[in-house]
Amino acid sequence: MGSDLYVRRYNGTGFRWYQAAMRQKAGLIRIAGTGHEVTFAPAASIVLDAVDDAYRTKYALSPYLRHMIQSGPRSTTVRVAPAAKISCSSVLAAEAGGEGAGAEPGAVVRVIATDPAAPLDLLAWRHLTGHIYLGPVPGNRPVFALQLASDALPTRTDASWHAAGT
Repeated sequence: MGSDLYVRRYNGTGFRWYQAAMRQKAGLIRIAGTGHEVTFAPAASIVLDAVDDAYRTKYALSPYLRHMIQSGPRSTTVRVAPAAKISCSSVLAAEAGGEGAGAEPGAVVRVIATDPAAPLDLLAWRHLTGHIYLGPVPGNRPVFALQLASDALPTRTDASWHAAGT
């Protein structure tokens, strides 16, 4: 649908990939042999009819079409979007109101860490700010997922690990 990608689970919500996607809100998909880091989010109800129409157009001759537009699979519609890749300092700067990631509240961002203490630092920063620490991202690199909170407490622009006003 336009530049947006939506997927559905034929057999409903009881399967591992769907449960993992909804719990982790991020993952890696392979397209033509190339891995792409993405975020997963439940589709907004306003787009479900348009997704149904896209399925009807693309799979008009498929014996599976009728089932895919019924309420069970329809309820599993997931929006897949490219993951933001930003540095830890960018997340902290953006959260503090400075320049940086430009990510909106609710966005899932990935922090590529070079400091071995990053997991502990991110947990402490989560408690300080109210952002949501989603945990490490599987792979060969030290990458961690965070979800930016709309009601996050601000931090100092010169020292993002300190609350604003301290």
